[in-house]
Amino acid sequence: MQPADAVGLCWGCTGRDRHAVRDSKDPEGAFLIVTRGAWSGLVSEIKQGNYDL
Repeated sequence: MQPADAVGLCWGCTGRDRHAVRDSKDPEGAFLIVTRGAWSGLVSEIKQGNYDL
């Protein structure tokens, strides 16, 4: 899954409306599948500074 971001999470499209997210430090580990809307909402909130990352 590519690309990786600054906090070590990788994401990739699993379909037209879903994204898979995993910890890039554990490539064999579990991953979470989220909808496009949920992913977009999270990215928007991060950009707004709503999380202390």
